[in-house]
This record gives sequence, structure tokens and C-alpha cells, in this order.
Amino acid sequence: MAEIVLFHYREGNSIIHRMDVRFKLISLILITSVCLNAGIYSLIFLTLFIALLLIVCRLPVNAAVSNLKVFLILASFVLIARGFTTPGPLIPGMEWLGVTQEGLIEGSLFAWRFLLVILIGSLFIVTTPVSRVKAAVEWFLKPVPFIPSERVGFMVSLTLRFIPVILDQEEEISQAQKARCIEKRKNPFYRLSALSLPLIRKTFERAEEVALAMEARCYSERPAPLKLKATIRDWIMFAVIVIVSFVLLYSRA
Repeated sequence: MAEIVLFHYREGNSIIHRMDVRFKLISLILITSVCLNAGIYSLIFLTLFIALLLIVCRLPVNAAVSNLKVFLILASFVLIARGFTTPGPLIPGMEWLGVTQEGLIEGSLFAWRFLLVILIGSLFIVTTPVSRVKAAVEWFLKPVPFIPSERVGFMVSLTLRFIPVILDQEEEISQAQKARCIEKRKNPFYRLSALSLPLIRKTFERAEEVALAMEARCYSERPAPLKLKATIRDWIMFAVIVIVSFVLLYSRA
């Protein structure tokens, strides 16, 4: 089984790990916006850029790609749906299939953008402790009136902590079902229910355990604040990311 990489924080000393979380969060939003509006040449550049970031952070690229199998299935469904529903001329020599050229191109670009967004979001989580994400969210929301920044920050941090837990439980259930040869069943709905129902039950059980643990430890929404400090290196990296993002958004090639 490939090493689980996506949505799991990994300690490190790379330049991405040391970058101020506030700049990292804004950079995440910028790069995601570029991915959603990028053309083919911009997507090629972004793919190479994200692969370079994975190498800089010393993350196994092959394991990260292997962990994308669930998202690859979802992207494949979207690609097939776009191929059949987008109007245009049919693929030459394969008219019987009913897939249009425009649908195939648009579906491929959408799947490409979708996977890049998943990778860049995972890279953010992999290189950023949840406590710092919580502190950054509170820092951004503190000037906004009528919004409890501590509560929103806690909700965001709890969500980020539960994503890898759910993925780990899904992997554990999948391995248990493979040992029982459930994946050999021909009925896909049976396989889906056999995976989803235990996963939902385990997720709610873990959520209840966390709630009881927090109550037993008298959790407070106002713990000791975590101080965030930016350096000149953070400003330089952020400036480069902003310039590249606006250039790619403007070109849209």
C-alpha cells in the first residue's frame, strides 16, 4: 500500500514549511483561482510548479499521485458526463460512442484543474500545523464585527483534523473488505454501501469521542493565542506568487 500523504501534516524544515501561514493561506486562494481559470499552457506550468513544491517539501510524488485515486474516479465521471452532454462534432471514427470533441477537451481540462486544486490544498495541509491555521483564521476574522473569530477558527481546525481521520478510516475499512473479498462482488451498489455505512458510523463515533474528551478537559474557545510573525523571506515569496498568479490569470493561455 502506498504511503498516505494527502491531508496529513508532516513535519519538515523546507521553505514551504517555514512560510508564514497567513501568506500561505492567501497564496492558496490565489493559486486555486488561477487553477480554476487556467488554459492548457498555464495548467502545464502549474503542474510543474506543484510538482516542484512537492519535491521541495520532500514529499513522495508517486505516493501523492497514488492517493489521488478517489479523486481520479470523480474526475473520470465528470469527464464522461462532459463528453456526452457538451454539444459539438463527434470524435471522428468513433461516432457510435456519442462523445463530442469539445466535451472531451472541456472534461479533460476540468479534471486537470480539479486534481491540481486537490493537490495544492493537500500541500497546504501537509506543510501547515492545524494550530497555525486556526491562528491565521482568527487573525483574519478578528477585525470583522459580529463574527466570533475564535469559534470559526476552531471549526476550521476541527474540520482539518477530521479529514485525515476519515481518510484513514476509509483505508482501514477498504483493507478489511479486501481481506473478505467484498471488492469481487459484481454489484457496485453493494460495494458502495458496504464501504459508506461503516465509514459514516465510525466517523460519528469518533466525533462523539472527541466531544466527550473536550468536555472532560473543560475546553475553552479562548486558549493562549499563538503569535504569528512574518519575515522578509515570507514577503519575497508572497510577492513572487502574487506576480505569477496575476500573470497567469491575465494571460489565461
